[in-house]
Amino acid sequence: MRSLSRYFLFLASIFVFSCNQNTVEPSEITQLLDNYAVALGSKSAQQVAELFHKDAQLMPEGKAVVDGRAAIQDHFKGLESIDFEERFEIQEVLPSGNFTIVRTLNTGKWSSLDKTDHGSFSVKGQMVLKRDEKGNLKIFRYMYNSNAKEETVGSEPIKGSFVHVVYFWLKEPANDEARAQFVTSLSNFIDHSEFIQSKHIGTPADTDREVIDNSYTYALVVTFNSKEEQDQYQAEEGHIKFIEESKALWEKVLVYDSEHL
Repeated sequence: MRSLSRYFLFLASIFVFSCNQNTVEPSEITQLLDNYAVALGSKSAQQVAELFHKDAQLMPEGKAVVDGRAAIQDHFKGLESIDFEERFEIQEVLPSGNFTIVRTLNTGKWSSLDKTDHGSFSVKGQMVLKRDEKGNLKIFRYMYNSNAKEETVGSEPIKGSFVHVVYFWLKEPANDEARAQFVTSLSNFIDHSEFIQSKHIGTPADTDREVIDNSYTYALVVTFNSKEEQDQYQAEEGHIKFIEESKALWEKVLVYDSEHL
């Protein structure tokens, strides 16, 4: 009986250890983002890449997905020839099993080494954090807007004459793991589409008027040069794969298409 009790105690200790391994303290997230900010300003692409998980992906808006630590290091080579500063303000933290989703407001500035060219930016980002095999917290997925302008004067027309708007209602909108799975699958598809001219993936804004329906979970807005290109987008392999991966996650989808006057 004593040996059996010790056995159950041993199993319990393993369970507690496993839970502790998956638990992420707020201080760990802050430290990782602080280290990332320092690395971005270090002019060392290797130092930046070391903060990413070996299976990490970068998902910059308007550009192809950067897959794996080696490719991420190559992606950041451009930092070696400029002065760059970026700071991260944590806006939301969502634990999700072995993952932690962190939404941030990113502000910073950059300049060429001779100071003749420079700019500043303020964008939103979303990171998915995960521990590596040594238990160190790393950046596993990072989605951000890489094309933010310093300022916009007046109004500019969107790219493309055909607008495709899709609203998704997830079956379990409070399930962080389901949300992360949906956004990852959607982003992978959208970033590799051959026909999309501009894109937006969003969640309901904090607005409250009688005419507003904010019951949906995610909104997708993409534009195309023509209806014909939108038809080709519908048949893309990535589109079909996204539907296969994600259709079990949603309970309702509404689509609104429009063409430029």
